[in-house]
Amino acid sequence: MKRDVLTIDTSRPLRLLQLTDLHLGLHFDQKYRRLTEKLVRDAIEGTSPDLIALTGDLAWCPETERIYRDFCALMDGYGIPWGFCFGNHDRDYVKDVRCLEDILEASETCLYTNGCEEAFGYGNYCVRLEDGNGKLIHALYFFDNAWVHHYDGMHHLTCGSLSHNRFFRANQHELKRNGDRFCVWGFVHVPLMEYADMWRQGGCVGLRNGPEAHALVNTGLFCTMAEDKLTKGIFCGHDHGTCYSGEYYGIRLIYGRTTGFNQSKGGVTVTPCGARVCDITPQGEVSTFFFLEDGTLRNADDTLKVDL
Repeated sequence: MKRDVLTIDTSRPLRLLQLTDLHLGLHFDQKYRRLTEKLVRDAIEGTSPDLIALTGDLAWCPETERIYRDFCALMDGYGIPWGFCFGNHDRDYVKDVRCLEDILEASETCLYTNGCEEAFGYGNYCVRLEDGNGKLIHALYFFDNAWVHHYDGMHHLTCGSLSHNRFFRANQHELKRNGDRFCVWGFVHVPLMEYADMWRQGGCVGLRNGPEAHALVNTGLFCTMAEDKLTKGIFCGHDHGTCYSGEYYGIRLIYGRTTGFNQSKGGVTVTPCGARVCDITPQGEVSTFFFLEDGTLRNADDTLKVDL
């Protein structure tokens, strides 16, 4: 399987399953690990996705490398391609992120690649989804915006870097050489500042807890993607218990549903855990619902979904 190109069936919507903030651990976290892995299996088997996106914080324990190996084995067993971007907790217990990259790149189904080395962080890359004739339908951009950047001595999550903007513009320039009739989607761990702006203005659908103010610097990634005109949506995680979505200046901003039961070191769950499912047409139209831990399906407005 090529990591940067996938062929999709354009006769029907693409089904994307978003997992986020699994926080898998070992030893004292075994209970939550079992529950989380069961939810992952149930969500995959219950929704039959074409593609899976994991938006960060897969692991949260000293045995991070073992967690990564075990999870990649679990995913490889399903044979479904999955994209990944790092979260802030994924690197809490490792000295060199490259050891995690090696594990991801050894997976038969993971789409992760180190990508643009000039972009800040690890794993800034693009995956192209093409039809059977090789025509580009969707471009999926995975950004590492959960790595600590230093601006004038600040030591905090800054929600990205200007280098991400340069990577996006340059890659889009290359993709557009063969036409500009495709859709662009972004995947990050930490929500961009525009998520909070959208929430304050209203118009969001779903659980509407206020977003946490983690980012200190707005590096303009949203504006860069909005100026491109082809961007249809951006997916994020990180803010546990927040899972709304809405349109902001023509772009769908989407929170994932927290998948991990270990949402804190005490194992406190803020909302029923689950996964977000999106059916995406070749034209970029999105319909979305949640698969919850009890196996029920809920629409974005929290009403019961009765069909797949």
